[in-house]
Amino acid sequence: MDSEVILDVRNLETIYVIGKERIIRAVDNVSFSVHRGEILGVAGESGCGKSTLAYSLLKLVPPPGIIKGGEINYYGWGNKVNILDLPENMLQRYRWKEVAMVFQAAQSALNPVMKIMGHFLDTGLAHGLTKREIYERARILLKQVRLNENVLDMYPHQLSGGMKQRVIIALALLLSPKVLILDEPTSALDLLTQKNILDLIKEINRKLNLTMIFITHDLSLLAEIATKVMIMYAGKIVEMSPVEDIFYNPRHPYTIGLIKAIPSLTGDISTVKSIPGEVPDLSNPPHGCRFAPRCPYASKICREVEPELENIGDGRYVACHKWEDI
Repeated sequence: MDSEVILDVRNLETIYVIGKERIIRAVDNVSFSVHRGEILGVAGESGCGKSTLAYSLLKLVPPPGIIKGGEINYYGWGNKVNILDLPENMLQRYRWKEVAMVFQAAQSALNPVMKIMGHFLDTGLAHGLTKREIYERARILLKQVRLNENVLDMYPHQLSGGMKQRVIIALALLLSPKVLILDEPTSALDLLTQKNILDLIKEINRKLNLTMIFITHDLSLLAEIATKVMIMYAGKIVEMSPVEDIFYNPRHPYTIGLIKAIPSLTGDISTVKSIPGEVPDLSNPPHGCRFAPRCPYASKICREVEPELENIGDGRYVACHKWEDI
């Protein structure tokens, strides 16, 4: 894997303003880097800020969301560019040509009365490609995602869920982006189709050296696909490590809880345990560590002082006062 950074996020803060007084801090002072060619897995419970983070990276946060502060530095053009400072015409070039996204529940994004070729044409023509270029590129991409070119002449209802998801991935690759964000790309798919999509994503990453950010609530998926894993909780990064360390030597109690909640195909089902308690209200998060009310290791300092995301060596980061004891 190339060690060169392609995306560097510093102190990113994205909020949702609800009414006159309620502010939801969906992404709260988040910093991380993505290196060329790696697959960064982002995991956490629903509502932890994963999807908001993905939308923020494209400066596409829907209202009433606001990117309040921080930097999203992109290095794909050869020099550092903070995309939050880009004018609209440059943002259009950045989106899809540089960083593309497969949105959550993307299968429903296909127009039911438009053939698949029409979707490719809409995307390509909007970014300056000719019809011939689009057709040739679409044929190649469909082959890469293990679909026959006759799919171009079909309507979405004629395709299975897995086929539609592969079409969406091919569409995202049409403009040859350097970074691909996948938000829950295997949700609503059966287990066999999930496995096929994961294999496809790994193959694309390997053949194209395409940098990917894979977002999921299912931590077990990342064991097979990710090179590095970032765990989010209540708008914060609580742990970030190479994938092997996350599963074999986790340092944050929340990561441990997520792993214990994964059912085993061979183990005793009675050992599977959910994390007690509920995700905090992000408009009024608890003092100190946000996980403290649910944490079996929490002490007085955890409830009073918010832990910083600390570099503990070997590419590992953790935000926990008790990480050395875990």
